[in-house]
Amino acid sequence: MPVEESKIPHSAIFSVVFTAELPKVSITGNKFTAVEHEDDVTLTCELEIKNSTYHWLVNGQSLPISPRVQLSHDYRTLTIHSVTRNDTGAYECEVRTSMDPIRSDPVTLTVLCSSTTPLLLDTRAGHDFLPCENLGGHSLDQEYRGRDALVMGDLGPQLVMGQTDGPDSTIITPSDTLYHRGGNLHLSCFADSNPPAQYLWMVNGTFLPSGQEVHVSQITTKNSGLYVCFAHNSATGKRHFAFKKIKVIGK
Repeated sequence: MPVEESKIPHSAIFSVVFTAELPKVSITGNKFTAVEHEDDVTLTCELEIKNSTYHWLVNGQSLPISPRVQLSHDYRTLTIHSVTRNDTGAYECEVRTSMDPIRSDPVTLTVLCSSTTPLLLDTRAGHDFLPCENLGGHSLDQEYRGRDALVMGDLGPQLVMGQTDGPDSTIITPSDTLYHRGGNLHLSCFADSNPPAQYLWMVNGTFLPSGQEVHVSQITTKNSGLYVCFAHNSATGKRHFAFKKIKVIGK
């Protein structure tokens, strides 16, 4: 005998709830590691939903907007011009719709020291350096040499200008001048300079793109000639050069 619906116990009536998984929000960028005062960073919220708004956060707080920190007309793209160490942090994008807001996973922006960024030296703490995120792989003494420093002492902050000199003693390595056809030619140039020198090569009267090294694979006799390295110090305005005459012979 069929059971009347009214006699079915209330506890036996179940409701089925269908839930739709919310779309994922992600952030893409032109770079997530940038150099202070040199790089611009662009971050984009990669989820486009009609009739929604976009909100940016850094370190869990609403992102302050300034002439240096700008948003696109739809607020999906964030651009930070000439990043500073204060821009380091975890960035999130929140998409606000008629439903619950959807927030991306945080992405971390790291700002590295520029060679022109003054170091912070606190003499009250045992002459400790307090640099920005990175010292470029050099030791503190190497990095401080030729650099400006903001000294925080008992008499208050004072900017100490780093000494600039050079370039001097420009050398090209290795010392070899005779090479065999089909081999590789790899030359490196170095000059003692504060701040570090900029390098430019000239081979047989033709300038190469700027750089500290020259690398040519599968060389031929056409690669023989005069290799000149110019070192330039942008702070002192001085130049220095070294040259090497290379000869390529057949095997």
